[in-house]
Amino acid sequence: MKEKVNNLDNKTLNEIDLDKSIFGIEVKDEIIHRMVRYQLSKRRSGNHKTKGISEISGTTKKPFKQKGTGNARQGSKRSPQMRGGAVIFGPQVRSHAHKLPKKIKKLALKMALSKKLKDGKLKIINELKISKPKTSLFKNKLDNMKIDSALFIDNIDLDKNFFLASQNVPKIDVLPLIGLNVYDILRRDFLIFSESALTIKPAASLVSRTVSAACSVLASTGEFVFNIGDSLSRMSGPLLNLFYTVYPLAVIRRGKGVKASIDSVIDDAENVLSRLSSLRQGVSDARDRNIVEARVKLAALQRHKKQLKERLSEFISKLAGGTKTKYNK
Repeated sequence: MKEKVNNLDNKTLNEIDLDKSIFGIEVKDEIIHRMVRYQLSKRRSGNHKTKGISEISGTTKKPFKQKGTGNARQGSKRSPQMRGGAVIFGPQVRSHAHKLPKKIKKLALKMALSKKLKDGKLKIINELKISKPKTSLFKNKLDNMKIDSALFIDNIDLDKNFFLASQNVPKIDVLPLIGLNVYDILRRDFLIFSESALTIKPAASLVSRTVSAACSVLASTGEFVFNIGDSLSRMSGPLLNLFYTVYPLAVIRRGKGVKASIDSVIDDAENVLSRLSSLRQGVSDARDRNIVEARVKLAALQRHKKQLKERLSEFISKLAGGTKTKYNK
């Protein structure tokens, strides 16, 4: 599926291929409705609250005598039929969220994107950037595109000037790609993507930027190439898991050289793990000592109890005149 790529001045630059499995599926309104209802229910605060009869402040005295007043009999001023009384079965603080299968969530998002493309309300801009954070400049760009209600989706790195300039414009939203959702797509007339948002996966972009930033920082401390496979062989299990969460498997491959010096980082992490291990061992030893002391005290109490029991048995036998020689209770 081919789609035109324009700039903010509404001039066509090139074309881009869109995935048919995302932007070209059949739209079912019931699926989109389920997702919108899920989003709106989940964002409700649920802090509505009425007081029950046990929460009403007031006396427990009977308002007036049972008979002779001509009024209906009453037992409490806190009853629901009395002014200022309780509310029975009123709303309570709760969550309005309900479950929705992951497949339905993904399908609803694909259908919302397909619906915008089918209606001709989806546009692609080469880059969402402006020179100054001026609302007037941003409004001129919207006038060029003949847009008054739109959701702009950019990659993870939002242009600061573009974002600030859009804040005071009504019916305009600017979100990173990771914030794309069905409700925001439907509540605006146009859906506008940046070209980078459709060509780069957000997770891969974030990981690659994290790795490059970490490597640049580490390379500033020691300019040499080392073999990651050698360094990984020095790591323990928990440290290896921690390392793999920071650096993607696509980068960490044995035999591949990376221009960085993370040996010091590995040593520091190993020191921290060793300290945690020693601290855990100290806690375990202290717990064992407490258990031993408790057992010693328990044995002493049991001996003391036995002695008291023997003395009580002797005392009872003396009172009984020697008829009872043992007290079993």
